[in-house]
Amino acid sequence: LPRCVDNLTFDSDVTVSGGPLDVYVAGQISIANDVSVNCPPGGCATGSGDPDSTQSRIYSAGGDISVGNHTEIAAAIYAPESECAGNPSSAQSTIFGSMICNEIANQGGWQFNYDDDLQKVGSGNWDLQNYREE
Repeated sequence: LPRCVDNLTFDSDVTVSGGPLDVYVAGQISIANDVSVNCPPGGCATGSGDPDSTQSRIYSAGGDISVGNHTEIAAAIYAPESECAGNPSSAQSTIFGSMICNEIANQGGWQFNYDDDLQKVGSGNWDLQNYREE
């Protein structure tokens, strides 16, 4: 189910069903505080079920990506020309899946949990090849 949008905002909890859902974003992506994106009931970390990031794939054309405090995201985010940062801060957010950005500038610590199921999507280019934390 591909979708093309100017900007993408998550300001309340959202779960993808009947996916996978591919979203192509021309502008900015914004995720509000305390929002759960594509997580099972109860949340990605503590909820019932396993977060499936293969069901939500987000592609950015280069707009900034803002992630709020205490958010949980189960998705594959491909934004190699984007700055991924807080909204304005980003304390204790958790990403299940993959996030590829030109730069990740966060405050308060993000937790990344790579989803091995992404290796089975498409040509397999979601495979984790390297990781650097500064």
